[in-house]
Amino acid sequence: LAEEAADRAATLIAEVSGGEVLKERVDAGEKKDKEKKVALGFERLKSFLGENISVDRAISILESLGFKTVAKTKEKAEFIVPYWRLDVSIEEDLLEEVARIYGYGNIPSTLPEGTLPVYEKNERVEISKKIRDILTALGFFEVYSYSFTSKEKAEIFRKNIDLVHIANSLSQEQEYMRTDLLGSMLEIAAKNKGYKSADVLKVYEIASTYSTNSETLKISALVFGRNKEAVLEEEKGSLETLCSQLGIYNISLKIGLNGQVKIFSGQKEIGHSVYLDNEKMVQFKVKWQRACFFEFDIKALEEVSKPKKFKQIPRFPSSERDLTFVVEEKVTVAEIYETIDKIKSGIRAGAEVVNVYRGKGLPEGKKSISVRFIYQAKDRTLTDKEVDDDQTAIIKKIKDALGGTLRSEGS
Repeated sequence: LAEEAADRAATLIAEVSGGEVLKERVDAGEKKDKEKKVALGFERLKSFLGENISVDRAISILESLGFKTVAKTKEKAEFIVPYWRLDVSIEEDLLEEVARIYGYGNIPSTLPEGTLPVYEKNERVEISKKIRDILTALGFFEVYSYSFTSKEKAEIFRKNIDLVHIANSLSQEQEYMRTDLLGSMLEIAAKNKGYKSADVLKVYEIASTYSTNSETLKISALVFGRNKEAVLEEEKGSLETLCSQLGIYNISLKIGLNGQVKIFSGQKEIGHSVYLDNEKMVQFKVKWQRACFFEFDIKALEEVSKPKKFKQIPRFPSSERDLTFVVEEKVTVAEIYETIDKIKSGIRAGAEVVNVYRGKGLPEGKKSISVRFIYQAKDRTLTDKEVDDDQTAIIKKIKDALGGTLRSEGS
């Protein structure tokens, strides 16, 4: 096109201005070969299209489109690409031209050959997806944050920790790899401190934490707001629902350092929780807020999680009984559960702490814990005596193991 335009311009100059046209064009600078050549392999023609198109037919199609054959052997043919076909530069482009003119409808459809890959279930991916579904249903928002942090923020809650230093960090605020997700969660809380559409705001993140010799995938969640009771209730309910939906039972809690509560399933530690008061929140520029944070190791959850098993709806009615025990302040709810579990029963379907009371009517240093028991048999309606016998055994065990007495007996 450039050459034709130059010829036309020269003609107009000669006609209008009386200039003289030279016999040949003169190129300024180094002259380059403008002809673009592309080769077409005949074996490739058959394998690519899946149709036995003859070589002569393929060459005829290309020549009809302006391609010029400059060489031909038993294996391939070479063509000069027309100057107006800027879209043709490789062998696949020639094959597409042949298929287009030959007609896609004339090429038979065939199923691909070979062995299909076998799907291998990735438990880590599956449980992460399930956690996302559960927390989203509970009203949590998923967030994504940087894996980098500063040394000051990394050591706010834990001193002398093993930090991974980044050789070419962008700034001092992103100089180290994070060892937990709490700092990232609090930075998000600081950016959303003006959120007022609900009593609490709940966010979570599934991401990795780092040390010099390991990378650990974790799920962390933060519940924060101005009302302490609302924050605590939301965190407790969210933790219970998450563990229940994942099939994690036999949960117990143990108080650790700096107010941290360690979470166990049986004897295995799977995570921890911590309550953050206003003083700690201020360090992250979050004033007048209360927050609860919990974090689980995804691998640990994967190991203790059990698939749900469905069973037939019971044909016989259940019976509920409540017992309220007066115990020492140091006795934990987990100890109550552990003591009850030691008494084996074929009719006790469940036990749940429904209330913990301190105050008027109780001696100093004492508290009352109310437990609701559910009794049910698969093959019959239970008698009062069967339920009474189990209740008597529980009362005796609580008294012997924990020194607890029934509230009705006084204390």
